[in-house]
Amino acid sequence: TNGTLIKTLRHEGWVNSCAYSFDDKLIITACRDITVRIWDTQSGELKLTLEGHTGPVLYACFSADCNRIISTSGYADKAARIWDAHTGQVLSKFEFNTHAESCDFTLTSTSESIFIL
Repeated sequence: TNGTLIKTLRHEGWVNSCAYSFDDKLIITACRDITVRIWDTQSGELKLTLEGHTGPVLYACFSADCNRIISTSGYADKAARIWDAHTGQVLSKFEFNTHAESCDFTLTSTSESIFIL
């Protein structure tokens, strides 16, 4: 809250977006080097690198239960992927005729929905 630097996440290239997990234990970064990276918020340690996109990853976010991640890769592979946040395995892949720039998991009273723009 006072603007003090707590940790620096070591990236070798551009980071397009980042997001906290809902339990504040992890941060994900969507990277220009075609990866999604999962970081521990306390130690700053890299926990997992998710590979599978064929172009720069524009956006990534956690599901509300912190068990899944969705990521999009814009113009390059025109796809979104859902990953297991603990193992890094791809659970689902969605391909589009046009680019996908943003995504989100949303909870409703009866289910969880995915939005991809």
